Amino acid sequence: MGYFTWTDAAKQPRKTKFGEWHKSNVIKYGDFAKIVLPDDSCISVFGYGGYGKFGAHEEIDVYDVVVDMNKPHLKEIMDGMLKRHPNGFWGAELYDIACAYASDDEAGLEKALGSRMNMEPTYLHLLREEWKRLLGIAISCEDDDNEALLYPLKITARRDFVKYADLYLSYTTQ
Repeated sequence: MGYFTWTDAAKQPRKTKFGEWHKSNVIKYGDFAKIVLPDDSCISVFGYGGYGKFGAHEEIDVYDVVVDMNKPHLKEIMDGMLKRHPNGFWGAELYDIACAYASDDEAGLEKALGSRMNMEPTYLHLLREEWKRLLGIAISCEDDDNEALLYPLKITARRDFVKYADLYLSYTTQ
């Protein structure tokens, strides 16, 4: 996964005739952005730095946020992804972690993390510290998966109050 940003959820996303997002639709690197949450609150930061990290010190990870926004529904989300991607998808092996986290089963989460730590694929060496980010990437990095979420990512550069329900979802863009 490379350096990327999103379309601004306050604007209907439009593509150019070449299939790229209009520049006016894209969240700018280094500028103000906010992640709008389903309860209409927001996480506002100045300085989107790329890679899904927000804030001057990259203290906010959008993929952690999307997992928490959809926490009660993680089992259903993973079940839906298994149906939409019958040949598998990146992150399918995080199923038991998602289910344990969704049900607040701390012992189950620790057990699931432990059982995945030494398995292939090798990116799971990141699991102990970044399991939530990896899960967020699995459920929302692809636009069709983000779109299927009960609470998809909605990121905007608007500084005024906006309601989550009034926004478009944010699509990834390079």
